[in-house]
Amino acid sequence: MAKLYRAKWLLIPVVLILIVGAYAGWQYLSHWETTDDAQVDGHIHPVNAKVGGTVLSVHVVENQKVEAGTILAQLDARDYEVAVAHAEADLAQAQAGVVAARAGVPVASSTAGAQITSSEAIAERAKAGVNVAEKDVAAAEAKLNAAQAHVREEQANAAKAARDVERMKMLIAKDEISQQQYDAPVTGAEAASAAV
Repeated sequence: MAKLYRAKWLLIPVVLILIVGAYAGWQYLSHWETTDDAQVDGHIHPVNAKVGGTVLSVHVVENQKVEAGTILAQLDARDYEVAVAHAEADLAQAQAGVVAARAGVPVASSTAGAQITSSEAIAERAKAGVNVAEKDVAAAEAKLNAAQAHVREEQANAAKAARDVERMKMLIAKDEISQQQYDAPVTGAEAASAAV
């Protein structure tokens, strides 16, 4: 009987340990959800870019809280610099066209019913010739400015193409791109260099 009594006392702590272990296991496993068809409720905050471009660096990590106005990423500005140079070249060319169009307008200075003597007519023709020459010079200067802006644009395109080739060299060395993908920027850089 004493053996049975001792066995009961040994059985009670074992049962208690099993109950505590089962409860702890249930608590631990109750935090994990498993399903084959689940839907998560949460807040989604999309980040929409207002401009496109190549990302140079990202200044945040995943799930980091940020304040409004915080810079999240830095974009490569070279594409926009080329676009500005192109727009400046277009503007200079348009201005040259305006100056050239104004120079082509005939200058006529005659008043209805007024008699111009031959000496006054000669003086007027000489004056008009000077005005036309000044307008020709202005048109030529405008064309020169347009050409210089076009050269700057082509130089910017060539520099960007050369940098693209340098980036592609690293990728082709690691076999991350195909030879065809590498050849396209190389050809573009050669064309941009020839355009300069």
